[in-house]
Amino acid sequence: GFRFSWTWPGELVFDVAFTEAVPLGRLRLRRGSFSIDNSSRRSIYDIHCTGLSAIDMRKKSRNAVKTFLDIADQPAEEPGFGVYVTMPADADSTTVVQLVRPVMYVLPQLVMDLITAGLSAWQHCTFRNDRQQQQQQQQAPLSEANHGSSPSAASQGSLASRPKSFGSPTPSGGRTERRGTRVQVNLSDGCFRIAEKWAEPSEHFEFAGSLIIAFLIHIEGIRIERFDLEGGALRLHSKRRSPTTLCPCLEWIVRGEQRRTDDGTRMKRQTNYDFRSVILPPYAIRMSVRDHSAMVRALMELISLDAENSEPAEETRGRDPFALKLVDNRMTLTCEVAVQGAEVQIMGEEGGHEWPGL
Repeated sequence: GFRFSWTWPGELVFDVAFTEAVPLGRLRLRRGSFSIDNSSRRSIYDIHCTGLSAIDMRKKSRNAVKTFLDIADQPAEEPGFGVYVTMPADADSTTVVQLVRPVMYVLPQLVMDLITAGLSAWQHCTFRNDRQQQQQQQQAPLSEANHGSSPSAASQGSLASRPKSFGSPTPSGGRTERRGTRVQVNLSDGCFRIAEKWAEPSEHFEFAGSLIIAFLIHIEGIRIERFDLEGGALRLHSKRRSPTTLCPCLEWIVRGEQRRTDDGTRMKRQTNYDFRSVILPPYAIRMSVRDHSAMVRALMELISLDAENSEPAEETRGRDPFALKLVDNRMTLTCEVAVQGAEVQIMGEEGGHEWPGL
């Protein structure tokens, strides 16, 4: 094995793009280090820095704010940003991403494009070959049955020498252990802003708190093990009055799974999102009628998205060629929500009650 370490005292810049003609974002890392610890049993990659900023580099978008993520410089003993990757030889790889006191403007389409770019790079390196091998192994017995002959010793040796794919049969009749990539993202004491209008970001709602996201990526889909907001609050920033806390204690707990089934014969795709557990602990919220209207406008603006999908067709063709040939693409969403208690008060603009609390 070997060890490698590199430190930069200034600013390190990464550009993320689908292609040179389709940029997505620019990441600026300030005063950090990068290290590799490689051995026969596992590989460890560690990158951290005191602070960072992420800039929207798309050529066409509706949002006025371009710096959508910013982390002020933190003390060296508590880096503002860090990524720690462990890749064992015989177990799931694990990636932990840590962000301390991030300020983020929520741009849903940009986030989806960045996730697509990351997953595309990941699947080109990992499970895509496993899926092709799995399909080949499933088709081989059918081909042999159609010819009415048993496989020769040479073909048996060829099959035996193939790598075992995700969930493939083993000589003992069982199945190989599922391998995947585990990812955990910790956003500690962050602020997540949703603009009332993309072109006017000064009017925005702000979710504050610690967001913990943990999921497992494998060739069959994504399992959401945690999507939790802890110690959260909801605030309103508006020109018409000073910043106001609408909900002093807001938390949620989400568990779920995403799976995709492709039918190459009929060119159909079925994607299932199953949020089997969405829990909202007891909360109290106080808002005026105008605040309610502003929140509805912000949610509608969020649904309308900040831009069109940036992924070019040639990138989709390399990542998921089946998607360009689909004649039927369906999505099913199943969600179970448990609200454990809520108190809602409709307030006057000057703080007086317009209606009694509910």
